[in-house]
Order: sequence, then C-alpha cells, then structure tokens
Amino acid sequence: LSFAGRLVLINTVIAGISNFWCATFTIPKKCIKIIHSLCGAYLWKGTVEGHHSAKVSWEVVTLSKKEGGLGIRDLVFWNKACSIKLLWLLFFRAGSIWVAWFIKNILSGHVSNLWTIKEKQSHSSATKKILRVRDYAYSWIKILPGNGEDTRFWSDNWSPFGNLRLFLGLPSNSSLGIPNSATLHDLYRHDHWRIPHPRSESQLSLHVYLSTITLSEASDVYEWSPQGAPLSSYSTGLVYDQIKHHQPIVPWHSVVWFSRGIPRHIFLTWLTVLDRCPTKDRMQRWGLQIDTSCILCN
Repeated sequence: LSFAGRLVLINTVIAGISNFWCATFTIPKKCIKIIHSLCGAYLWKGTVEGHHSAKVSWEVVTLSKKEGGLGIRDLVFWNKACSIKLLWLLFFRAGSIWVAWFIKNILSGHVSNLWTIKEKQSHSSATKKILRVRDYAYSWIKILPGNGEDTRFWSDNWSPFGNLRLFLGLPSNSSLGIPNSATLHDLYRHDHWRIPHPRSESQLSLHVYLSTITLSEASDVYEWSPQGAPLSSYSTGLVYDQIKHHQPIVPWHSVVWFSRGIPRHIFLTWLTVLDRCPTKDRMQRWGLQIDTSCILCN
C-alpha cells in the first residue's frame, strides 16, 4: 500500500478499534504510547517490525489538515474527551445506575463535591481519570440558580466569575465566614444576601452581580456549554477539538487537500510542501548532475 492507503486504514480500522476502547475504558498512557508507535511505524514503513524513521513527527501528523497535519486523532486527548463524557453523565444523566452509585459512594451524596474532592489512593483508575479532567469541564458545566438549594456558593460555576475562591484571590484557609458547603439558598434570606460587606474590587463586583439575582421556587438546572451556547447532547469530537492543542492554519491546506485529488498524489504533495521529500538532495550529494529546482514551481 502507498502512504495514502496506510493513512486510510489508520483513520478507519485502527481509529475505530481505539475509539471503542476509549469510550469503554480509560486507556493508560503507556498503552497509548505503544499504539502511537505502532501506527507511526506502519504509516512510514508499512510494517511494525524492526526500526523505522519518520518523515514527519507524530505531533505534526495528529494536527488537522488545515493546520498542516494528516488529521489522525491524538489518542491522549481523545481519551480525555471520552473521560469527560463520564463526568458529563454525572450531571446530565441522573437516571443511570452508575451515576447514582458514583454520587453516593465517591461524591458522598452530592454531585457538587466533584469539584472539591481530592484524589485518593483507594480510588479506582477510572475515578482518578475523571477527577483529572474536571478542570477542562468546569467552565462548560454551568448551573442556573432557581431556588439555590443545589448550588454551592464556593465550588459551583453559577456566576460569570467562575470559581469564586480563585476570582476573589482567597487563600485556602479563608472563606469570608461563609461555610465551604453553603448553598445560595442558605445565604438568601428575606430577599437579602447574607454575605460580608465588600473589601476589594472583586468582592464589589460579586455584590453587584448578586443584586441582579432573585431566587425562585424552581429547581436549579445544569447547562452544558462547551462552545458558549447550551447543548442538549455530548459530542466527543467537539470536546476533543476544544481540548486539543492547535496550531495556526496553514495557507496552503486548500491547495493540497481538495475533494477530487488522487490520494497518493495528495500525500506526496503534502510531504513536498513540508520539505520531507529529499530525493533530489540525496542525488546531488551522491554527485549526480541533476536539476535541483523544484519540480512543482521551478
């Protein structure tokens, strides 16, 4: 098979297998490293036996085509995106038996404890994976206060300021006299917010925002907004695109990658644009008299 044929197999067969296991389990880093190594060896050599040299680094290969890569998924970030889905289930699929068990046994009965619980040695590998990706999802999981009974003042993402402890710049041992587990309902009495008077600009901003909130009889509602607008379902591909490291879009991507191009020609053109086809350079070093100008643009 040509380079293009191997690329198709990696993006279909190998990606399909790895996607299935990523959606089922949290794959260890060592396993992902081995899979990347095998895919790289097969792409450039056509076999996984023996040593091989890569024409282009795997970090570039896993970039999107618009960024100058081949669009192969990076399993490190894909695995994280699948782990974030487990975290998403905790907030938006309350009817699941696994969600009920996780909240009761790991989160001590309240889903908001996810943001404050510390990782323990006794936790399973899946639980540790979920806790390690919660920073990605914190700003995407917003809670819209109704009666405020389920909205934790310090830990939940209920205001435009995000985590209030970080916004106010408070040390870990300071909470302005407000308990760590206090809810908005606990702090709202007789149409008045029971919080200390502001002593800084950030605290004043919080007071101003609280003056615009009036609690009601409705229940608090969680909202999933990875792109700023609320979504009703989870998309692993969308989350993968959000958390993956990106590079600037290259100006030549539309010239190399177009719908009616011959795959093997496109692949070789991509290598040529990246200056990874040194055939003429090698022939010149051998002492052969050849035209060293570019065969594409002269």
